[in-house]
Amino acid sequence: MTKGIWVGVGLLVLAIIIIGIGTILRSNKGAEQPSAAAPATERAAAPATMPTAPAAGGSEGEATAGATAPTGASDAGVQAQVNTSVSIPPSPIVKTTVSYSGNAFSPTSMTIKVGTTVTFENESTNAVWPASDPHPSHTNLLGFDAGAAIPSGGSYSYTFTKTGSWGYHNHLRSSEHGTVIVTN
Repeated sequence: MTKGIWVGVGLLVLAIIIIGIGTILRSNKGAEQPSAAAPATERAAAPATMPTAPAAGGSEGEATAGATAPTGASDAGVQAQVNTSVSIPPSPIVKTTVSYSGNAFSPTSMTIKVGTTVTFENESTNAVWPASDPHPSHTNLLGFDAGAAIPSGGSYSYTFTKTGSWGYHNHLRSSEHGTVIVTN
């Protein structure tokens, strides 16, 4: 007898849940839907676009992003996915040069953008070793260190990826120095 009561109570609770869901669906059906004449901002959120950094070699990047917009297609609130893609023209590869003349770097100071590659060219008869300050540890900008002397006619390139003011020097003659200021 007790088992029969619990089955009855379970069926009653299930019926109440079903009726409640039906009521919610009917009330959503009457909810105001934006008309086709409504501004686009009322119909759906504008799709987001995200540029991507071009691949090595300056090739074109492409990104897609989606926004979900109600369609009003059914009582259940079916959602439609809206996608967009954006082509980004290749960005120029930015390079600049610092010359070493035997007793100084030229220019001694320069301002560049993040991602610029600076080539240190040895135009002297002396060897040069460009490296990040301070001497001799080269720790202000890890990685900015030729690692060895560059002979006459040789070069060393470094791509600056962090903003800041980066002092450097000739490891072989630490009184010869310069600065690279990197901005966004």
